[in-house]
Amino acid sequence: MKKLLLLVLISVGIPSCSNLDDAGQIHLDFEESLSMRITLEEMRNQFPDKGFFRNAADLCFNFEYPINVGYNDGNEVTVNDFDSLLELLLQETVASHITTVAFPFNVILADSTTQTITNESEFQMLIDDCGYDFITVADVMAVVDECFTVNYPITLVVNDEEQTFTSQQEIEDYFANNTSNIVSVTFTYPLSVTLVNDTDPTIISDNFELIHLITTTCAID
Repeated sequence: MKKLLLLVLISVGIPSCSNLDDAGQIHLDFEESLSMRITLEEMRNQFPDKGFFRNAADLCFNFEYPINVGYNDGNEVTVNDFDSLLELLLQETVASHITTVAFPFNVILADSTTQTITNESEFQMLIDDCGYDFITVADVMAVVDECFTVNYPITLVVNDEEQTFTSQQEIEDYFANNTSNIVSVTFTYPLSVTLVNDTDPTIISDNFELIHLITTTCAID
């Protein structure tokens, strides 16, 4: 599986009180999710086309369906089973792709236990435990200049709190000094980069476009 841009990185399925509305119904929060994108890319690499034999048990975990996902155009879709999610994944394009997932949702682990995922930090810890491919901030910073430069300032969400950086050196220093305390990291968008063979900025709008930049435009494995 290609390495994906994840920076740094058993409870019973009971929704937390914070996810209940005044009527006692579960409230779904659609959030931009790098972990969802990495999970989808893991699925794409294991099941690369429609003719490929599909065995959901080959994955580290499976969603307890239905789940709800959102697209870059604002549309929201309820997904009722594994095959439906895979079909949506294989139909993705740069113009139309999944960007958000609705929290909370349940996953079924390899030992058949159920875990409730209530936010992006918990989702990142899950995929980290699964060993899904990722590279560190240092790995990324070591290769980005070969393909593009980041236009600062940029804002990262570290452990659910925004941190703004004005240079690559600031990022490197921050992660060098705080690695042991970091649970999750995600970008905020839009993100501006400049390709080495172009003078005009390229605007990255979401995680799909970011990973497309890394794995396709830059061809970084």
